[in-house]
Amino acid sequence: MRLRYLPLLVATTLLWGCGDSIDDLNQPTEAVPEEHSEHEHNDEHIAGRLLISAAEQAEVSVFNAEDLSLVELLPTTHVVSGMYATPSLRYAALIQRDQGLVEFLDGGVYSEDHGDHMHPYEQAPSLSSLQLSGAKPTHFDAAEQQAALFFDGDKQNTVNASVTLLDDHHIGEGEVIAHHEFATYMHGAAQIRGDYVLATYREASSDTVLPSQVELFHRHDDHLHHELRFAPTCPMLHGSAQNEEHIAFGCSDGVLLIEQQDTSFSAHKIANPEGLEGRIGTIKASHNSHDLLAITSAKRLFNLDPENHDMTEVLWRDEADVDALASTFSAHHGAYFILDNHGDLHVFEGDGGWHHSTHFNLFSEVSENYQLAVAADEEALYVLNQQENMLHKVDLESQAITATQELNFAASKLQWLGIAEDEHDHAH
Repeated sequence: MRLRYLPLLVATTLLWGCGDSIDDLNQPTEAVPEEHSEHEHNDEHIAGRLLISAAEQAEVSVFNAEDLSLVELLPTTHVVSGMYATPSLRYAALIQRDQGLVEFLDGGVYSEDHGDHMHPYEQAPSLSSLQLSGAKPTHFDAAEQQAALFFDGDKQNTVNASVTLLDDHHIGEGEVIAHHEFATYMHGAAQIRGDYVLATYREASSDTVLPSQVELFHRHDDHLHHELRFAPTCPMLHGSAQNEEHIAFGCSDGVLLIEQQDTSFSAHKIANPEGLEGRIGTIKASHNSHDLLAITSAKRLFNLDPENHDMTEVLWRDEADVDALASTFSAHHGAYFILDNHGDLHVFEGDGGWHHSTHFNLFSEVSENYQLAVAADEEALYVLNQQENMLHKVDLESQAITATQELNFAASKLQWLGIAEDEHDHAH
């Protein structure tokens, strides 16, 4: 499925409430594993799950993504600072950065390959047995069926940065794929390309925690072997993403692009557009597009064209006083979403180059802090109003809010888990 929008019309691609308060919400729905014979196919759609962390307690509430009813309330060890979906969308990594801990929550909705079909299952949400410890876990980057969890390390306590490679299967077994420790601390990131890993490099003598180059590693079983360091520098490196052909890293002076051809990698720079204030600190990419989306902290968007080696701004503000309140990216849809301070939702798509495909109004009045999440099994977006502790479900086809749930705890982070639409399509 791809979101296909025309302006104003749809044409058809990372804390917690008090445990005593859940009685005020919809009662949990009982999730029972489905029992089917070997040859019986399940045609019923199973709704995804929405995870909402509380801002003040170590808890995560799990909601039914269809009707927003509460399914389960699960305790965590510490207040969660970030939540990220694992590659197959079954688990969420619960980052507890200040305490150096990452836990994993099983959303309970998943599918298994039964040869001639993908079979869906629905179970009660639960915490995985896997827990990872390390100094300042921060960036979590998923690619294909694997994810890289980067630990920044700690200068004060002389703890080096490290990266752990994961997938849903190993998480279910309470294991990791591989682990690697770097020679110094850094606020870094890693991108996985099959058996290769591209990870950031920081000079030990540098006066900043940010890296300045990228290195290539080759995975050998449970560890990584260093292959090379790419010559082009990337000062103040922050933000990375990849598509079929390229891996990109944001730099203070432009974007470092690395191209893979079989087992060969080459790197070059694309300079910032003339007159750009600030720098590219976020990059998004989709397998639906050859181009990448480069983003500044002020939410200026640029289409990054690797073939022509240039960046072209994607204009989306109709008025000078329009600012972004929240944003999210859907790799499944190949789309980027921004909620602005006028209550409008903006949608950007990458097919044919990243462009502003549509916008429509959701709220007549807005608060200050929001979180967004996108379903992978339908054209739905979820908006969490953190000031008002309100959760809204938005139908992207009708461009309307279809459900609202009032929360009785101070909400923080929002994440969708479940079975992606393409897996649902093969489940019968």
